[in-house]
Amino acid sequence: MEDFKYISENGYLQPYPDFPPEEPKDLCNSDYSGPFNFEVFVDPNGLKNPWEYSPALNKIYIDIKHKFPINFSVKSEANAGKLFVRVMPMFEEDRYFHELVHRCICHEQLQDPLNNGSGERRIGSFKFHFAAVQGIPKLVAQHIIRCDNINARYFGDKNEGKRLSVVIPLSGPQAGTDSVKEFFQFVCKNSCVGGMNRRPIQVIFSLENG
Repeated sequence: MEDFKYISENGYLQPYPDFPPEEPKDLCNSDYSGPFNFEVFVDPNGLKNPWEYSPALNKIYIDIKHKFPINFSVKSEANAGKLFVRVMPMFEEDRYFHELVHRCICHEQLQDPLNNGSGERRIGSFKFHFAAVQGIPKLVAQHIIRCDNINARYFGDKNEGKRLSVVIPLSGPQAGTDSVKEFFQFVCKNSCVGGMNRRPIQVIFSLENG
């Protein structure tokens, strides 16, 4: 990833300045592969997976903190430059369309174990353990979705009425594959009061350029 420059904020690496705008220009929850044949899919369920995916319903059932894989594929010979994937949660019901999806007050507190900034990351065959004494940035604590990609950048602020989203650079697939796998996790429960309040959500994956 030598094409990117990074700054560090409490253990979170943030690329700049080639990322897309903080908010998408258009919001759409309809499937559209576009000129780059962009596809998003989930691996078939394994026997030991802590999550369940229903292809018929296109829904994933998972508890808080468990990681799940999402595969991204772009099949085009066009020169698109640097590509990014934006991951944005939205409420599924139209009556809540304009409301922001964010964590509940309890899980958003920086004292919450999920906000202490510690954990592990894997690069190739190497595993790195890290710890950020000051924990994660306050704005990241608002997000219900996190990505294991060390280059992920978190946009939005519920206090300013801006939708929350995670943006990651889309790298090329490894040899022998035609897709890129990224791992995500939910860090708030659908049943949490003051957050999602048992309202179903949908996660929008959009392909963008810088």
